[in-house]
Amino acid sequence: MALRIPNLDFLDNESSYRRFVGYLHLALVLASLLVLLDTLSSTPVSYERVGLIAAYLAAVLASRWQLRRHGAASAIAMVVVGLWLVTATTVLMLSGIHSPALLIFPFLITLSGWVMSRRQLLAIAAVTVLFVLGLGLAEHFGLLNATPRGTATTATVVTVTILVLFGLLTAVTFESFARSRDTAVALSESMALHNIELAQREREIRLIIDNMGAGMAAFSLDSRLRFANRGYARLFGFLPDELVGRSIRDFAPAEVLPVFEPAWKRCMEDGKFVSYRRSHRHPVSGVESVIDVELTPDVSYGKVEGLFVLVIDVTEKVRAEEQIRELNEKLEQRVKERTAELDDALERLHRSTEELAISEAKSTVAALVASVSHELGTPIGNSVMTASAINKQTKDFLVNIDLGQLKRSDLSTFLDSLNQATELILRNLHRAEGLVSSFKQVSADQASEQRRQFDLANAVQEVLSTLAPTLRRKPHRVKLDIPAGITMDSLPGPLGQIVINLINNAYLHAFEGRNDGVMTITATADERHVKLRFADNGVGIGDENLKKLFQPFFSTKIGQGGTGLGMTIVQNLVNKSLGGSVNVTSTVGVGTTFAINLPRALPAVQLRLPPSGEHTA
Repeated sequence: MALRIPNLDFLDNESSYRRFVGYLHLALVLASLLVLLDTLSSTPVSYERVGLIAAYLAAVLASRWQLRRHGAASAIAMVVVGLWLVTATTVLMLSGIHSPALLIFPFLITLSGWVMSRRQLLAIAAVTVLFVLGLGLAEHFGLLNATPRGTATTATVVTVTILVLFGLLTAVTFESFARSRDTAVALSESMALHNIELAQREREIRLIIDNMGAGMAAFSLDSRLRFANRGYARLFGFLPDELVGRSIRDFAPAEVLPVFEPAWKRCMEDGKFVSYRRSHRHPVSGVESVIDVELTPDVSYGKVEGLFVLVIDVTEKVRAEEQIRELNEKLEQRVKERTAELDDALERLHRSTEELAISEAKSTVAALVASVSHELGTPIGNSVMTASAINKQTKDFLVNIDLGQLKRSDLSTFLDSLNQATELILRNLHRAEGLVSSFKQVSADQASEQRRQFDLANAVQEVLSTLAPTLRRKPHRVKLDIPAGITMDSLPGPLGQIVINLINNAYLHAFEGRNDGVMTITATADERHVKLRFADNGVGIGDENLKKLFQPFFSTKIGQGGTGLGMTIVQNLVNKSLGGSVNVTSTVGVGTTFAINLPRALPAVQLRLPPSGEHTA
């Protein structure tokens, strides 16, 4: 067990610490008075010792000045300097280069290393060496003659004063460093617990990312893979660990290089989001598919460090869109030529519609997962990097303690780094925790479609938080103005799909050609009903198109990202799933408003849900 110096509790209290420094000053003053009395009482009077008295008083004055301006620690450092000055004066007064007092200098240099900075330690050591060297040379060449020995009283007072003050200062210094060491160990243990918690969170998030439907990867500036989930590695017939560290050109098929290289170059050089669609052939099974690829630059302090890749399999969606497009092109001619086959064609059309709705639902959830996962990349990466750095600093710090090489500057630097790293990790973990919490609730509602009680404002805000990473890519904004306390007993899943569909519909249609679009979501309620309003300041809808808005397969964006089922699905969700009604009003050049009336408690007959998931009209 380490030896502890007792009765040093004043180190924890600044006022008591300053009072202790005052006692040191008093001891120096008393020593100077004793030397003065001995000087005056000697016969004849030895005025040579006036320099020793002046050294004592100069040490006290300098230390008092430091105490007022910089605190007790600086004042103690000045006491050490004063002891050096007293020792030097004693050497000059008593026996010159042969004075035994020279032995005090090594101890003073050691003490200065504990209470001062490295630069000050080197300065005192250098001055001491020059002083002794100059003293010896001066006596050797006869430039300085050593004064006669002082009285026993003076020698005793000087020696005892220096030894007592040196002992007290050494005890205080050792206790201070012992307490600092204990504090550092406690902080290190706390950081270890934080690292364990962070590792657990990282495992949970990695599990979510690995089991998401979309492929996700991160690449360095030289296109080498830093991270990939299972979905991304499966595209190329590998496991994630088999691809880490390899260049994309080492495992991507040669026929796709001309497709992705220009897009990757544009993303990294311009630092802008890039997306494209390409065909893909699995290298092992040979199965062909269609994928959407989104490239997001990894920007750190204004510099592109790499990019994030998100890959979504849209094969089913593309096939469904092609089927619907072909049906729309041929429908009119087929009706004229084959009236007898109308019922059969409508049946096939109905099946295709259901397949498209299911495909769109999967695509919507995958997009939400990918968006949240991408947003989680930055706080997780920052936390892991910071934890690794502070772990190495802690190990180095403990090694310095064991070797006895700890400096006050090292301790200050370590504590500052530890404090900054802890704050950075906590900020990033809080950010990741909020994103995961919102995503868990929205994804659970979308997957289960179970009835539960929920606060309307919270439910809509959770959906908006999940959409936020995607919406930030556009210059438009969504304004939420729903009062808290509107409780509903209904299906939050279909309600969330309605919110997603209407927002995305506005971004695709209402705000086309504009960069100041605003979608405002408000709500009012009475005891039995809730009225939701989705109002945008977009281009508006003409009367002719407004009449066809809820007809299946009607869209002004057919072949450009729209399928014509979005508003039909919204109407089905409102009427059949939630037992409400929807009404739309629009003025060209002013905007469009969707007014949705819903019961606060869902009737029992509404519990069976139709297929849903389309989010553009």
